[in-house]
Amino acid sequence: MKKLSICFYTDVFFPSVGGAQTVLHNLAIACQNLGHQVVVLAPKPKPKHVKSYDDSQYPYDVVRFTPPRSKKIGNRLILKDLFKVYREYKFDVLHCHAAYPQTYVAKWFRKFVDVAVICRPHGSDIVPTGGIRRSPYATKRMVQGCAAADAFIAQCQFMADVMTDFMVPEDKVAIINNGVDIESFWAVEPFEAERPYVISVANLIGRKGIDVMLEGFAKAALEGVDFRVVGNGSELPGLKAQAEKLGIAERVIFEGSKFGDEKLSLIRGAKLFLSASRKEPYSNSLLEAMAAGIPVVASAVDGSLEMVKPGINGWLFPSENSAALAECLVSGLADENERLKVVETTRTYIQRHDWPVIAAEYIELYSKHLPSAT
Repeated sequence: MKKLSICFYTDVFFPSVGGAQTVLHNLAIACQNLGHQVVVLAPKPKPKHVKSYDDSQYPYDVVRFTPPRSKKIGNRLILKDLFKVYREYKFDVLHCHAAYPQTYVAKWFRKFVDVAVICRPHGSDIVPTGGIRRSPYATKRMVQGCAAADAFIAQCQFMADVMTDFMVPEDKVAIINNGVDIESFWAVEPFEAERPYVISVANLIGRKGIDVMLEGFAKAALEGVDFRVVGNGSELPGLKAQAEKLGIAERVIFEGSKFGDEKLSLIRGAKLFLSASRKEPYSNSLLEAMAAGIPVVASAVDGSLEMVKPGINGWLFPSENSAALAECLVSGLADENERLKVVETTRTYIQRHDWPVIAAEYIELYSKHLPSAT
């Protein structure tokens, strides 16, 4: 197979942290490990949020552009940055990591340069309730841009259905799940806590449902078990107050943001992983828990319905139903033999999500849409 030069064009990137950034970072590394050339075109962080950053830490090249002040009139200005990257890297594939504004810029770029344009929406950019879809102007431009893409990648069937509902032709949509670096989890020792614990890793924002998890944990009344919450966000003060009101503050540990081996160790040491997201296209946190061999308890929404197989890699409960969450917690911890059986099947289930496997699927799709292949 031809070695490719791939430009990942994104509107979000480190040092800001989130699922989209994590997916792009790991995909870029995995593609490079397969022998392909990678460059990431990403926005400069806003100075008021980040004083300094170091792109030399990444094993692939990163080129930064200045985000336009107005997306209405400024998006085409990014074309000059895209052309600059093309002159240096002569990329074969332009991977748009989000549907808008990336595909709109790509539409104009390919008027001058013949490359494969592949779009991988995040989820929040294209779902009907997302911020972009609430703007008729942005939606119109996104439709125009999407028409110029050769193919789309959906993380799951839920996202594939969203795309086809958005007028993306069904034959242009391929389902490739998010990946996870399985090897990295088994290179880290589990965290040793004084008491057993369940864990959640999420930004502390409303749609992640931390409030539902706190209610469920309180209702479960698990004697001698803690709940460790890894993450940060605007909801933290309210969540701490909620834990106090529920009488569980002494058993809820807000860890703050954790990264690298420290985060992996905390996940590996847990008995169960909790997610109560109100919306979740395809959760990286659930994949990380499964890679660590930890059974998950998750709300039955969106892509989580496809990821979690009850009795195989975890348990599902109806969204917003804290009592049902409590029942899952109790049953998941009551029978240690049953929990360990699910641990074993979880390890088997997650193997097909290993990043080298997922990256190979991306490369195969990219190759099908090279100008020379069509």
